[in-house]
Amino acid sequence: MFQLVTTKKHQKNFERTWEYFCHKNRWYNDPYASNGVRYNLMNKNETIGTIEFIPFLPNSPTSTIEGKSCDFSRFYDIAKQGGKVWEVDKLCIKEKYQRRGYFDQFIQVLYEHMSEYKPIYYLAFIEEKFYRMLKINFGLQMEVLGEPLMEHSTKLVPISIKVEDLIQRHDQEFEGMKAARGRKRGLFRLLRAFWIKRRE
Repeated sequence: MFQLVTTKKHQKNFERTWEYFCHKNRWYNDPYASNGVRYNLMNKNETIGTIEFIPFLPNSPTSTIEGKSCDFSRFYDIAKQGGKVWEVDKLCIKEKYQRRGYFDQFIQVLYEHMSEYKPIYYLAFIEEKFYRMLKINFGLQMEVLGEPLMEHSTKLVPISIKVEDLIQRHDQEFEGMKAARGRKRGLFRLLRAFWIKRRE
């Protein structure tokens, strides 16, 4: 279950959850973008995680990713897409809910955002361990665009996800996943459904 942040109470819960992780890991907390689309991950009435999507504006001083260890806007195919590129930021889930199946909510939020905004690229700096989990456990196709960024004890990997390539590949592999079980199969179903809807 997830919740689109639309009220002051939603935003307060988002900030409380995210800023706990910033304090614990000594991360810099980027400002909350006025044009950001934020979601709370929920377990009943408890906010257990967060994720934020921000329209990517090349060379913008308010970007959460540009100019750190990788200038994403120098990649022509990304820079030319205009409003169809989104930054992914402030992604976290409380420790007691990790490795307990709640990560699927991120996939549901991703599907919701893709359906609403029809992105071409997602861009992000993500923790190295998280990058490996997405690649190995969920089969997400990501391109590493530069050297990792060290933020205190955390190594952050600059990545891009080209949504169309991602969905096309998973659509092609879907037939081979019919007998599969577990979370990866669920991801394939979501992505395939989105791709069919997008082409209609």
